[in-house]
Amino acid sequence: MEAFVRCSTTLFPKANIINKPLPPLKSLLGRSDICFLRSLNSNVHVHLLRHKALQLVAPSQTEVLTTSETAGIGIQTTETSETVNVQFQLHKECNFGESFLLVGNEPIMGEWNPASAIPLNWSDGNIWTVELDMPVGIAVQYKFILKKSTGDLSWQPGPDRILHTWNTKNNIAIAEDWKDSELQKISELQITNQNEVLLVNPGLGPIVPGNVTF
Repeated sequence: MEAFVRCSTTLFPKANIINKPLPPLKSLLGRSDICFLRSLNSNVHVHLLRHKALQLVAPSQTEVLTTSETAGIGIQTTETSETVNVQFQLHKECNFGESFLLVGNEPIMGEWNPASAIPLNWSDGNIWTVELDMPVGIAVQYKFILKKSTGDLSWQPGPDRILHTWNTKNNIAIAEDWKDSELQKISELQITNQNEVLLVNPGLGPIVPGNVTF
């Protein structure tokens, strides 16, 4: 990062900034200098005033940290992404002691490793569900697994199920049939302040938005 530092009337060259140890923050408290740092490449501007050390998040989500008169700069990159709450549903009856798991291509879904699969929760009517916060604009590939009382696993037949996530303030609900992938149903659920669930835009799927990442 090409940068120049001006403090009062003294101009510090680039070479003096690199590997220069940071003085303690206490040493800044008595200074009245106003320093200015400018990055020519990332449009990052950091001002350090008397008695203050600022932390600024640049437009590129890069955190620029400084604790002295720009004697040193610490840069830490943070990744942020939008997510949407997705409720995966499976309508399937099983024997006592058996349960269902969800596994898929995303890290939160175990990356197809059955040992890292997510257990589903049973409810009346033999509806198995689990809610996950998934990234927006991706193609989620997944399947359900039947875990028998003996510990043996039986994978859902047919092709991998796919959900193309999109940006919405509502929750996405996707209902699957164990055998027939064509019976997939996608809806949006709106959660009210009274924790009531309202069905919004039922029967949406399959949806393939233009910004989906495969």
